[in-house]
Amino acid sequence: MAIAQRQVPRIYQRPAARPAGSVHARPAGRARRRASIRLRSEPLAAYAGLALALILYVAGYARLTAVNYQRVKINRQIGKLEAREQLLRSEVLRLKQRDVVAAWASANGFVRAEAAPMFVRAAAEGE
Repeated sequence: MAIAQRQVPRIYQRPAARPAGSVHARPAGRARRRASIRLRSEPLAAYAGLALALILYVAGYARLTAVNYQRVKINRQIGKLEAREQLLRSEVLRLKQRDVVAAWASANGFVRAEAAPMFVRAAAEGE
């Protein structure tokens, strides 16, 4: 009888039955562990999102800065090309003047035609 009255080690005992309609379906320890995992994962996701947002912001700012430098470089080139175009236009106007053309023609052996200009028309095939 002494053997039967001896307590059974705890590892062999069944957990106490829960009353029917219990609000908590899981043991309190497991529920606490799940809650603690959830609490640890939520800030982790927030920190990851914050880090991603910071990286995207810095990358976007760097990209905008690079685009701005390219725009400034292109504007400088456009300014230089416009100045060169203006110089070329003034040179063309200077070279179109009658006295400059006449001086060039006489220097290269050209003479002015005294008679009226004559047009030569090439005959088309079949005429």
